[in-house]
Amino acid sequence: LPYRIGRGLSSGIVMTFVDIAQQKQSQFALSESEGRLRALARLTSTGYWEYDLEKDATFWTNEVFDIYGIAVAEPLGLSEGLKFYTENTRPHVRAANERLLNEGIAYDLSAEVITPKGDKRLIRSIGRPETVEGKLVKVWGAIQDVTELRQAISSRKETEAKFRGLFDSMASGVAVFEAVDNGKDFIFVDFNKAAEKIDSIDRTDLVGRRFTEVFPGVKDFGLMDVLRRVRETGHPEQMPAARYEDKRIQGWRKNFVFLLDTGQLVAIFEDVTEEMHREMLIKETLEATKDGIWDWNVATGEVFYSPAWAEMLGEEQVATNYETWSSRIHPEDKDRVLQTLQEHLESKTEYWREEHRLKTKDGTYKLVLGRGRVVSRATNGSPLRMIGAMTDLSHRQEGK
Repeated sequence: LPYRIGRGLSSGIVMTFVDIAQQKQSQFALSESEGRLRALARLTSTGYWEYDLEKDATFWTNEVFDIYGIAVAEPLGLSEGLKFYTENTRPHVRAANERLLNEGIAYDLSAEVITPKGDKRLIRSIGRPETVEGKLVKVWGAIQDVTELRQAISSRKETEAKFRGLFDSMASGVAVFEAVDNGKDFIFVDFNKAAEKIDSIDRTDLVGRRFTEVFPGVKDFGLMDVLRRVRETGHPEQMPAARYEDKRIQGWRKNFVFLLDTGQLVAIFEDVTEEMHREMLIKETLEATKDGIWDWNVATGEVFYSPAWAEMLGEEQVATNYETWSSRIHPEDKDRVLQTLQEHLESKTEYWREEHRLKTKDGTYKLVLGRGRVVSRATNGSPLRMIGAMTDLSHRQEGK
């Protein structure tokens, strides 16, 4: 608007600005990928990507371009994007992408990228498969710039206030170590608040002390070996869930370890005790029966079938895939059974339970009761793992 003073003379222009960033973000959140983007929005400096195999189409959010340090344009394919990774980490990323595309195996790794301007960044990269009736139709994932975290930890003495706020606000436990005796042991340098809560110990009681002194069960736990390997190779490493136990505490932990520029090591860990106990309880309960047991990796389509499951259908051995079960369902039962299963996968029901007929080895159909429950989900709610059992109801058929 023109700004005037006396006799209509124009002295300047007044402009009004309205911040519509939040409005645009809300519109973006209502897109097809709402669930995934909502989960990613909780992370810092995170970009989302996906590749549709059937349409041969790739999608990147603007954050992906920002992390790679390039202008927003047409997204690159998975293989073309490898050029941003350093020579040391490129083979690991390439292998992970190949396993994701060829075998449907998810990944979660850390790697370094170099932008066109020469800036080196540490990123966390996640890739997940999406299947329809056992067929891989799409892969999707996220990359998160964790350079700031690494730099904050590396230079914590100079930026203590910034580091402490970031360090203690993390939901995961974080421990910083320094090697002693040429890597035979490690000394605690720092320990965040989440770590104090997980391991029931105060930071002041362990900083400066040896790892093996504070946690005597760590040698059998396996984390010492991971710390030594990362220290020697410089490559970040994910340690699967393992059980820790000493006279003071016990429980299941997942660890992710990486090396700082200072030579110190960082372990980011989570307490997964409740999750592991729940899975073991379900499996032990099922195995205590004469039922056939199955354990389904929903992301890859791979299924473990117990010997009792196969014997129920007159088989000695069956293929370890989803189709082994779905292809045997009686045509009159199939739509109903798969519909209720899908409803459970989408969290619409607490568990899945359906009576249906399955084709046996001799071509006849046997009445069975299938039941199961999703025991693990991704951050966006998509199912990762489902465990269940099958009961033989053929005696009811014979009675009829």
